[in-house]
Amino acid sequence: MAEMRTFTVTARRMKNGRWAISNEELGAYSQVSRLDQIEEEMREALAYLAGINENEIEISIQPELDESVSTALEHLIAARNAEQAATANTKEISANTVRLLRNQGYSMRDIGTLLGVSHQRVSQLAAA
Repeated sequence: MAEMRTFTVTARRMKNGRWAISNEELGAYSQVSRLDQIEEEMREALAYLAGINENEIEISIQPELDESVSTALEHLIAARNAEQAATANTKEISANTVRLLRNQGYSMRDIGTLLGVSHQRVSQLAAA
């Protein structure tokens, strides 16, 4: 199996809303309307310029964004990560609470009422 090579493609948003894209290492340049078009647009050119097969290429897209957009995206990603961690923690605490209540003889329906969930959800938590 061929070793994958990663190429960084920089994307700069132009005044007309299009993206100027480039890989300085190989001197590949183009334009796209949307960020999700970059890989398709650059893959063949990068493979040709590098002298390798297209399936040996990984593309790392680096959009150049103004500071306010970068900051907003960083905050969003941090909030999503915190939400995922909180969700995982909530599931673990819920499952532990269900086990405790089951061990003390509470019925599934009573546990559901105490937790504010259906007895079916209690069964799922008990099985977790």
